[in-house]
Amino acid sequence: MKEWFSAKELADLGLPSLGKTKRAVSYRAKAENWPSRPREGQGGGREFHLDDLPTIIKSEVIQVLRMSDAILKRKFTEEAEESLAKLIRVNSTQLQKAEIRETIIKEFNKYLDAEGLPVSKAREEFCKKYNERQIFADNQTIRAIISGISPKTLFSWESAYKKEGLSGLVDSYGNRKGDTKIDRNQELKGCILGLIYEYPHIDSGKIMSGLRSKFREEDLPSYRTVQTWVKRWKKDNASIFTAIKNPDEWKNKFMAASGSFSENIVRLNQLWEFDSTPTDIILNDGERHNIVGVIDVYSRRVKFLVSKTSNSTAVSAITRACLLEWGVPESIKTDNGADYASKYMCRVFDSLEIERRFCKPFTPEQKPHIERVFRTFSHDVLEVLPGYIGHNVSERKNIEARKSFADHIMGKAKRNPKDYLSVEELQKFCDDWINNCYMVKPHGGLNGKTPLQIVADYKGTIQKIQNERALDILLSPTSGDGLRTVQPKKGIAIDNAFYDSQFLGGYENQQVKVLYDEANWGEVYVFTLEGHFICKAICPERKGISRAEVATARKAQQKRLINESKQVLKKLSKIYKTKDIAGEIMQQKAKEQPNVVLFPKPEISYNSQFLAEAEKVLENKKMPVSRQLSSQEKRIIDKMETARNNNVVEMPREIMARQRFVHWQDLDNQLAKGERLNSEEMDFYRNYQFSSEFSAMRRLEASKAEVM
Repeated sequence: MKEWFSAKELADLGLPSLGKTKRAVSYRAKAENWPSRPREGQGGGREFHLDDLPTIIKSEVIQVLRMSDAILKRKFTEEAEESLAKLIRVNSTQLQKAEIRETIIKEFNKYLDAEGLPVSKAREEFCKKYNERQIFADNQTIRAIISGISPKTLFSWESAYKKEGLSGLVDSYGNRKGDTKIDRNQELKGCILGLIYEYPHIDSGKIMSGLRSKFREEDLPSYRTVQTWVKRWKKDNASIFTAIKNPDEWKNKFMAASGSFSENIVRLNQLWEFDSTPTDIILNDGERHNIVGVIDVYSRRVKFLVSKTSNSTAVSAITRACLLEWGVPESIKTDNGADYASKYMCRVFDSLEIERRFCKPFTPEQKPHIERVFRTFSHDVLEVLPGYIGHNVSERKNIEARKSFADHIMGKAKRNPKDYLSVEELQKFCDDWINNCYMVKPHGGLNGKTPLQIVADYKGTIQKIQNERALDILLSPTSGDGLRTVQPKKGIAIDNAFYDSQFLGGYENQQVKVLYDEANWGEVYVFTLEGHFICKAICPERKGISRAEVATARKAQQKRLINESKQVLKKLSKIYKTKDIAGEIMQQKAKEQPNVVLFPKPEISYNSQFLAEAEKVLENKKMPVSRQLSSQEKRIIDKMETARNNNVVEMPREIMARQRFVHWQDLDNQLAKGERLNSEEMDFYRNYQFSSEFSAMRRLEASKAEVM
């Protein structure tokens, strides 16, 4: 079989996954850095070895070469057409016999070179040793097909092979049952095959119409002959017909597997694969949900999370669960969808110093382990759950047809959606299936062991995150890339508000990285670009409110047209108590433990720069101080902390309501002029404007202005 190919030779093969011109092939080879060597002979250039080609292209080349060693062009010449037609109509048994004869010829050529005898003498000696079982003695496949050969037979094989390639070694007598008018007329056959190539779904009637437009009536076969011949050809050449009709189906059924995606995986948590898939059942809310899955390639242990959509929040939730339960992986592999390649998820994995690998677009075979688990799960007992709708459109139509027929004949009422599973029930079903079915079932890829055995028998160490709260900080969401500039007078601007802290002093006009505190809308964590923790910045008017509550409040405000912010805040505190969705899902994972007790694995504490800095946030509630504060600064800070904890602003008692309002107006004028307020004045300015006294004074001022 030919092993080296130039760019033009690859283009002439007409492969589905490769360009059809020399320039297109050369461009792709250069872009993907295919290994090559200088080409000898006229024209020069470079040529590529078969084993160095991408997996899909290599498989397609092998399929074409098995059909004919004389490489076929898409528009082949008349000389190659006869050889192609002979090879195309052979069945698998004939092709196997021809390939064995080819193997014997190649073995004879090696024998001829090694012994240095004249050709005739070498042929006689080779046949004698073959018949005495000194050659291919242990190859039962070759012996079963060809038990003995004579020098004359070997000579005829050599001649036919040199002239026609592999097609010359095919037995002609096997085609007698197909000796039809089509087989005898190469032009007829070539026209039919050309129509099948251009229109794979064409039926025999349209083929007859096409033949009538090109050939005389007396040369045409009957309709039944065409129908039988086309059916037989499609059966005998299922691989090539599938490649023409549906390249993706050909990949799944016929593409030769080259290597294993797990052959270099030798450690627990060395590589995780992530993916998401829609479920094939309807839940009680009337919708299909998604399952986000993670698999450890070494042990094949897996975890599922049911989510309404596959987004960064769901991916973050299952990542957190796996990190805490399994440990920290060395690398992960995902597709390049928005839920996995978002800035948020990239930041999370980069902060944990986990290597990210993205699959090429439309190549699910590059993460085969999670794909195989999804298929196993969807074709198991999931099919008998209420709400099952089928794996594809055809199954779905059949299920709907059965329901309609049963309802019509038997008078059965339609199933109530409330009878379907809830999200929590489906999550529990997934967990039970993993623990009680999947984890205890032997896997062929694990040499007959179960995933549970692989985990239990592992003797190496695993990296574990010891501080769960520090991980939560790293998983905190951010806006965009999380970078903000510290403004000299107001602090950090986020969502039309300003977050400030005394520890931002010295960082004016510098970029910092900001992470949200999901539980408190009024606080954010501030880091340097290198990952060092600076402080927790506070927005006083938002402190104590969760971001989920804020999102709900905005929707309610649009519907009810509430103008008073105080009323909105009161309704938020009473009505909108949103819980952490990921937390609710994880609470449903009450697993039924198998009857196997796993001994603790040797653990080493895992850390990274961002993780270490996140832990500093949790050491104590006081902010780290980078310099000694004066007594006056300490007094101001103590007042700020007391005011924030009590959610009130401490002011001198002798200042009455009118004086407080005038004092706020003076501060407002100072800010309008660009003057900077101290921390105590800024605290009063921000909090006072949300008080009922402020609102009353504003209305009083407005009424006075109307009278005047």
